[in-house]
Amino acid sequence: MKNTKVRLSASKIKTLDTCSWLFYSKYNLKTPDTGNDGAYRGTIVHLVFELLLNPRHKAKYFNKLKKSPESIFKCKAVHRHVLSHAKLLGVDDEENLSLIYQMIYVGLNYNFYCKGSKDLKPEEHFEIEGSNFVINGFIDKKAFYKNKIDIWDYKSSKSKFNKEEINANYQALMYSLATLKKDGVIPTVKFLFLRFPDSPEQAAPQLTKEELEGFELFLESLAEQIAAFDESKAKENLAKEGRKYRWLCGSDKPGKWICPVRKPFQFFALQNKETGKIIKSAFSKNELDDKEGYDIVQKDYEGCPAWSNVPKSVSSAQAFDFSDF
Repeated sequence: MKNTKVRLSASKIKTLDTCSWLFYSKYNLKTPDTGNDGAYRGTIVHLVFELLLNPRHKAKYFNKLKKSPESIFKCKAVHRHVLSHAKLLGVDDEENLSLIYQMIYVGLNYNFYCKGSKDLKPEEHFEIEGSNFVINGFIDKKAFYKNKIDIWDYKSSKSKFNKEEINANYQALMYSLATLKKDGVIPTVKFLFLRFPDSPEQAAPQLTKEELEGFELFLESLAEQIAAFDESKAKENLAKEGRKYRWLCGSDKPGKWICPVRKPFQFFALQNKETGKIIKSAFSKNELDDKEGYDIVQKDYEGCPAWSNVPKSVSSAQAFDFSDF
């Protein structure tokens, strides 16, 4: 039997850290992602930035667009691009479009082309492979200077990182490890929070080779735990049971945000006939393409055990403690 390496990402590790049941639902049960306006707005802003980093587009559009959010809206080519994606993602209302243009404006007016850099790479793919894990992802912007490399990651969230989150940031660790392996340099990782026009930048602490070596060992250990992750382990670190991430459960009051896996629901899954492995899921059967060797099956998700009458089979001790990392 082929030994499959565990695929890791910063968001996957963060999910496991915050709530083991949410992790189990997303990555083991493969419940469909509900999506949200904030994530969709961020996707559109990233697309626009990637296009404008093209030297040809810089000459044609940049000086016009950086004047104000309204100037971006009035640029027909950019507005058409934004609107087509916004309609597709369901964020084409006035409020969402206004936020999109404001975030683009902030990004364009904060050293967008990295003054003094010798080379600038947008949307660079990276991959890290260890003995039992694989990580791949994209770096939003990578600027090469004479003696250093700066990495920029755009954020469209409503809040910045707190002290703990910036000092032990999984994205910064992965970007740094990938850049060290590829370019032989440990970069400076900077996050640009586009909803904070007065002070958008937040830099992660500079890392050392020893710290990155320790991070690789951490990833190997984590991959071992994830490979053996099952329903019993999924009940060991429930967000509801602790104070730190209890807010992730949300509220079941009408109109309030609620954790997407808190309540029961039905969904459809594209499932391998032989192995039973789910490769894709959706709330509507029509969203899945029937493929040879696969079945589209209906699944019943029973809801989070912390919010049901299902007894918790294990102690509430946290199985995954990242406090020392």
